[in-house]
Amino acid sequence: MKEAYVIGIDIGTGSTKAVALNKKQQVVATAQQHYASLPASPGISEQSVPQIWNAVVHCINDVAAQLQQPPDMVSFSACMHSLLAVDVAGNPITNMITWADARSQAIAETLRQSEEGEALYKATGTPLHSMSPLSKIVWHGQKGQETFSRAARWLSIKEYIWWQLFGAYEVDVSIATASGLMNIHQFCWHQPALQLAGISESQLSVIKPTTFMRSSLDKKAQKLLPGMENTLFCIGSSDGCMANVGSSAMQKGTGALTIGTSAAVRVATANPVAHFNSMIFSYPIDESTFINGGALNNGGNAVHWAIKKLKQLLHPGQKDYETFYGQVGEVPAGSEGLLCLPYFIGERAPVWDEQSSGAFIGVKAHHTQAHFYRATLEGVCFALHQALQQVEAVTGVVQQLHVSGGFIRSQVWLQMLANVTGKKLCIVTEEDASATGAALLAMNANGWIKLNGLVQKEIQTVHPQQQQHAQYGSYFNIYKTLYPSLQGAMHQLYQLQ
Repeated sequence: MKEAYVIGIDIGTGSTKAVALNKKQQVVATAQQHYASLPASPGISEQSVPQIWNAVVHCINDVAAQLQQPPDMVSFSACMHSLLAVDVAGNPITNMITWADARSQAIAETLRQSEEGEALYKATGTPLHSMSPLSKIVWHGQKGQETFSRAARWLSIKEYIWWQLFGAYEVDVSIATASGLMNIHQFCWHQPALQLAGISESQLSVIKPTTFMRSSLDKKAQKLLPGMENTLFCIGSSDGCMANVGSSAMQKGTGALTIGTSAAVRVATANPVAHFNSMIFSYPIDESTFINGGALNNGGNAVHWAIKKLKQLLHPGQKDYETFYGQVGEVPAGSEGLLCLPYFIGERAPVWDEQSSGAFIGVKAHHTQAHFYRATLEGVCFALHQALQQVEAVTGVVQQLHVSGGFIRSQVWLQMLANVTGKKLCIVTEEDASATGAALLAMNANGWIKLNGLVQKEIQTVHPQQQQHAQYGSYFNIYKTLYPSLQGAMHQLYQLQ
């Protein structure tokens, strides 16, 4: 008899990833399918809906082929704040609009400055920003009247995948919260948000617990996923929530930090938290578990920008990244007085300003390409440190960070982050933490394991070097003054564009 297993699927903005775990929580197979955003003007970020659906199907079938049997369960994680509209037949009438789309920034900025906006934030747990589907739907109502009038429903990408599988419009509480349209205190659609968006509850999906399961695939889905007629599918949660689960960062004093394309720092609490000035997000896994934190626009994409633009490479490869980290390691901490504000595509936490921009400060004649590389990396670490401090001010001190994402393959970056934050870093899984978390969530829901008290073994730990931590403290104090000092100039430059 072959071994039972569950597939965790993470639907990201750069790729869809699959991690298969057996009942002992051991990784038995993985799969990944990459895709890119569609060509667009600055401020527009969209992706192909059929391409993402095909990637999900490919990853599930790839794992099943590797293990030569269908999975017992499939569970989903997905990027937050995605949005697409479908017609009455369920056909997409828009591309998938990602979190990085900034066309609704004027709407979000107006909300941030209003009492109505503060009330919305406290009710929904979602920051007021152009990333939010709430702002995007309002924008469509103002600018895209044809699409707005044709839209029978507004969905996230995971809801569309779920509909393709089962013909049912259903959404988990975490993805629902990340829309800016759900009340996190009552676990229902928030009527003032719906009124602002100009939509009705009938245009949204039915809210379900993250452990909700279905089987009996739609006939079309059965043909695409052969042999999975009896497989259980768990609706799962959002990628941020699942990363905390997948990296065992659910206990007090432990935070989760992820750097992929973007970046985020998160802490689990028993109740939602709110702080309007810093707009800490608060997304539920269930009614007694909330993941709170700050998400950054600029993470691994800042490194990609530095390699691509500063080295003038159209398509950087693995060797280019290895060279990058090698050069970074040759420059002393602090980049010899060069600081980078890494807001290359605007920024969410800690400043929540779509009109912000990147900057290098302290440039001298002796600075080389390697200095700019290191300053960029340090800038991302400083931004995460600042966001972490805001989260700690509301949720309590974090003693250690469980880290995940592509950056964990760089020892230079890991040590730098430990030195900047002064925190112990722990790696508990080398696979995708969000996909792993989705798999664990389903295993718990089906009685295979008990998540409560589950602690994964640390694969690697990185301790801060106190001398460099003290040195970075001086640079960080300067770094924190840069955005307030440059904000006015950034906004003027933005308007000139």
